[in-house]
Amino acid sequence: MAGLFGGAFVAMAVVVIVLISVLSGGGKTAAGQPIPSAPIPANVQSAVTGVTNAQFTAAGLGGGQVTSSGVFAATPGQPLITDSGKPVLVYEGAEYCPYCAAARWPLTIALSRFGTFTGLETVGSSPYDVYASTHTFSYAKAKYTSQYLVFDPVEFESNVCAGAISGGQCLAGYKPLQSASTRDAHLMSAYDTEKYFPQDASASATAGWIPFMDWGGRFVSSGGAYSPGVINSGNSSSGTWHPMTWDQVIATLKLPTTGAGQAILGAANVYTGAICDMTGDQPANVCNTPLIKQVQSELPKA
Repeated sequence: MAGLFGGAFVAMAVVVIVLISVLSGGGKTAAGQPIPSAPIPANVQSAVTGVTNAQFTAAGLGGGQVTSSGVFAATPGQPLITDSGKPVLVYEGAEYCPYCAAARWPLTIALSRFGTFTGLETVGSSPYDVYASTHTFSYAKAKYTSQYLVFDPVEFESNVCAGAISGGQCLAGYKPLQSASTRDAHLMSAYDTEKYFPQDASASATAGWIPFMDWGGRFVSSGGAYSPGVINSGNSSSGTWHPMTWDQVIATLKLPTTGAGQAILGAANVYTGAICDMTGDQPANVCNTPLIKQVQSELPKA
């Protein structure tokens, strides 16, 4: 049931993220203090909300870096999700999660093609996990306005460890931040399962992992858009990584044919295609392009 967008780089499970981090050994950095949330700088918000059509076109579908743009699965029989006549994109993630951190870059860019964010904040993923303190945004206080869709995000937990830290690892989980609505909790329990995301021998189990998104009831996705290593610098053989700053990441967006800029904008194009599928190809100037039509042709159908 998964579409052509398979997921080798998938998000960490809410319950087992610490265990996976301890056992995997990949992408480790020295533990530091959590990066607190803060209002997004004007130059960063301008960069992520003002990507040009030329940049999107040049990035294409990520130049092979977005072969794991989240596992999309069809959900036959799922009712369409609407609010005031608009389709609803449900996002469920957490601030500590490095794969959510990576996914928020292209998701924020894609959503900005359809509406306007206010209240976005910067934050880092957990300093005690793989790809420690990956620089990103938080949707915890964000508001989104669009004439085409409703964005319904929830960040379950912060990046602050709730208890003991040993060997640079958070052993007690993270402090609660937000709770999902009854509807959204049901969506995750019903569709973020092995029925829709069966275990993949190349990527380990994907069921129950975040970020989980329900695209208006048309299909669901579980997992990140690309490896967080794309927006970290380091040595893959030694597993030592250091996060790129927000300014360093936005600088890559000006280089859409290579590296992090191509991965982020390529993933944003994939997310744009999924949103266009929800909105009935509106607005036309965003949705009616060969690139977005290609994405839509590869999305799973019920």
